[in-house]
Amino acid sequence: MDPLSITAAILSVGQAADSLLRVIRQLNNASREIESFRSEIKRLKLVLDITNSTLLTNTRSTAHAADISAVLADCAKIVKNMEDVCVDRKRTAAGRHVGRFIWMQNRGKIEGLRRELRDALGLLTLIVVVVKS
Repeated sequence: MDPLSITAAILSVGQAADSLLRVIRQLNNASREIESFRSEIKRLKLVLDITNSTLLTNTRSTAHAADISAVLADCAKIVKNMEDVCVDRKRTAAGRHVGRFIWMQNRGKIEGLRRELRDALGLLTLIVVVVKS
């Protein structure tokens, strides 16, 4: 082999090792991310339940009750989709490592759901500010 081929082979092996280390780090962080995500879902469900029950008992906001209910329903659907991602991961995982790989594959979907939820919560906040003023 000529020196150029040897150098190219060494660089390729180095790049592959670097990629492997990145994947291993992501796998190690996946368990923490999963637990954090589940906690986030629990908190969101609690906030949505409290907001919904407050809406039902507050008669002053009846003019905007339909708008608030619609946004709350959208938020609940998004949270349900987030839960489904966790359930699917649990159901299909034969072991911890498989579950982590599935989590990494669904990371884009999860981030998309988080963005949708942020948008819906922003709209809900705007409606509540309008109602209060």
